[in-house]
Amino acid sequence: MHGYVTRLTPIDAAGLAGEALDTPALASVLAGAGFEGGVERRFTARARSLTEVVARVLKFGAPEGAIAYVAWFASHGADLLGSRARPTDPPDVPGAVAFRHGVSGCCTKDTFRYIAAWTRGPYAMTLLVAGPDAGQGSASPLAAELDARVRKDG
Repeated sequence: MHGYVTRLTPIDAAGLAGEALDTPALASVLAGAGFEGGVERRFTARARSLTEVVARVLKFGAPEGAIAYVAWFASHGADLLGSRARPTDPPDVPGAVAFRHGVSGCCTKDTFRYIAAWTRGPYAMTLLVAGPDAGQGSASPLAAELDARVRKDG
């Protein structure tokens, strides 16, 4: 993504579970699902229609592990985006689920956020987009690109 600051970060089970409101519950899901590790690529920029994009690829020991993680994801929107998270239309990739968080009006730095997850074999992918244009329309081409890269590179 041209014009964005990019950072690549490895993801371990403790870091991923630590993002959930109920850390022990997600840690248990990850252990039971055979989570092996992952990587996150974060793009940030000011004064853009998307101020932040976070693409993650999480590897599990088997496809069933990735499916178990996405099932947890599908029922934990508040863990991912806060109490204002609502299910919404997913990006145009098979089996995706998504949540959207709208601006509350109480915080001047609050922004629209959209997060989606889906699987491809033993991989679970998540995509978060934030900013004024965050939503299915802006996430779909990015999700398709991420899905194609994982399908190609495995």
